[in-house]
Amino acid sequence: MTEGGEEQFILRMIEESLECKEQFEIFTTLIGRKKSIQTIKSKLETLNSNSESLKVQIFETTFYQGKTIR
Repeated sequence: MTEGGEEQFILRMIEESLECKEQFEIFTTLIGRKKSIQTIKSKLETLNSNSESLKVQIFETTFYQGKTIR
């Protein structure tokens, strides 16, 4: 378990990925809670607007598996 839950875990992953951004081109994650999406998108949009060298593209899709929607 991560203190702060899923949202804080993903936000920390984003911060850590900035340290090695030259080593990869794509970062993906599966978000389990809809309420986390807006906070995470806001963080990515802020990073995008604050950096000329970092170009973040956000793609969102819905994953359906049985009765579960992600």
